[in-house]
Amino acid sequence: MSTTSFTILRPDDRHVHLRDSDDGRLARVIRFSAQQNFRMTVMPNLARSVRTHQDATSYLSRIYSAARHFGIQAESFHPDLALMLHRLTTPQDVLDAYGAGFWIWKYYPNAGTTESRSELNALTDIRADTLAMMEALNVVLCIHGEVVPDVQPDELLRELDFIPQLSWLVEAYPALRVSVEHVSDRRMLATIFDMPSNVIATITPHHMSTVRSDAERDAHSCCMPTAKTVEDMECLADAVTHADEQPKLVSGTDTAPHYIVNKDDPEKQPRGVYSSPVATPVMFAHMVQHCVDPVRTFEAFTVRNGMAFYGADDREEDRGTLTLVNEPWVVPEDHQGIKPWKYGEVLEWRVANMRWFGEAVAAK
Repeated sequence: MSTTSFTILRPDDRHVHLRDSDDGRLARVIRFSAQQNFRMTVMPNLARSVRTHQDATSYLSRIYSAARHFGIQAESFHPDLALMLHRLTTPQDVLDAYGAGFWIWKYYPNAGTTESRSELNALTDIRADTLAMMEALNVVLCIHGEVVPDVQPDELLRELDFIPQLSWLVEAYPALRVSVEHVSDRRMLATIFDMPSNVIATITPHHMSTVRSDAERDAHSCCMPTAKTVEDMECLADAVTHADEQPKLVSGTDTAPHYIVNKDDPEKQPRGVYSSPVATPVMFAHMVQHCVDPVRTFEAFTVRNGMAFYGADDREEDRGTLTLVNEPWVVPEDHQGIKPWKYGEVLEWRVANMRWFGEAVAAK
């Protein structure tokens, strides 16, 4: 007889895009991340990038304000904000942010993805004294691991071509904590596995279940880095089922909402998969299908591995739990102008006692 429900520790999501309040997206998407997750690493690529501790303090206030609208109190979830590295970022900027409680930074290749105006074309463009300060303070550097489009026009090869830059960084700053985000290439993953323990990888649910042709057929599955080949997808999908044995694997959904009107516009088509409403049941279903102990593996991937890397000391009683129930439901095709990942599909698992899109939509 199959198990119909599992209780799990409330997960963390170490890569989220909550957007901002200027166009209404923050208010539309915050509850899906804040209700599910205990901790979130929030990315800084907004229309006005989060580059200083003053920017981060202001953005954090807007996040908490949006959550309160849904009755979600600040003490019930923890957004860890990342600041955007820029060509002009100085050691003093890093020190000031650290003093204000912000200790995560994000490297974007210039123009490599949405609102990524970093003016950095390679890791070597970052000031050496800035990287040295980051290493000395033991902050975390999250990396979008692709070369800039001008260097490599083929999206399938940008992550592979970035490996020499990553190797340089790890050799030059051996104590720097590095999280290579949304790894999508099997060769990048193998490289990270061969590096010291202070270098980890986040993996998204869409990169371990889609290939490039899926994105070519459907703009709402189109992301950056692009989904790769069947071999890459299968490598990632298999790797996460061993997360309880491989502490370098950490969950980061890279949920990235865009309005349907923009996604469906051939001249715009911004990259990003809006996965936060469905990421937990999708990833858990994968563990149920492939793992002897799905709860242990899921919690390693979504909680314990990230806690170890980020140095979090959260107590389980503060984190709380979620219950996953085996009750099929249909993912709606539209949520307030944003199309969620897996729209129109039947998912076998759902989070109990949580309203995703108003009333639950049962599968027929």
